[in-house]
Amino acid sequence: SAEDWLKTVEANIRDERFGPVAEQVKATWEVLRQNSSVEIDDVMLSGKGNRRKVEVKVSVDDVDGVALGVMSQGELHALALSLFVPRATLPDSPFGFLLIDDPVQAMDPARADGLATLLDQIAGSRQVVVFTRDDRLPDACRPLGLDAGVLEVNRRPNSVVEVRAAA
Repeated sequence: SAEDWLKTVEANIRDERFGPVAEQVKATWEVLRQNSSVEIDDVMLSGKGNRRKVEVKVSVDDVDGVALGVMSQGELHALALSLFVPRATLPDSPFGFLLIDDPVQAMDPARADGLATLLDQIAGSRQVVVFTRDDRLPDACRPLGLDAGVLEVNRRPNSVVEVRAAA
């Protein structure tokens, strides 16, 4: 009975600690979803030991669904960012920066606008660095009036690296 009690207490503590992250996942999705009819209903941890996983319950037009079955590639990328960003930006994180590589893959321009808005919000409390070859994110920052410095990095012959501010 002691082991059962301990497992129950452990699960309650885990759920309590994960609750704010789950709420932030939902809030991040709200910024990134941009006209998507997919809503995140719940985010929870399940499984035991080294078989734990994150479960995301979604609905489309108030009908329960499975994220992988109903989401486009762009929505799945936005969902992945919605799961990553809250964990990477926890207040007790020792890192004062967020580094993301090519986050706009398969995103339409509206979702890129949502990503630009999200990254601007994060930039209020930490440095944000994004690597991408895609112009959609810088293009989204300009009309939104976001204070984003864009640097172009080019590798020239003989591995000479050129860095300049984008126009």
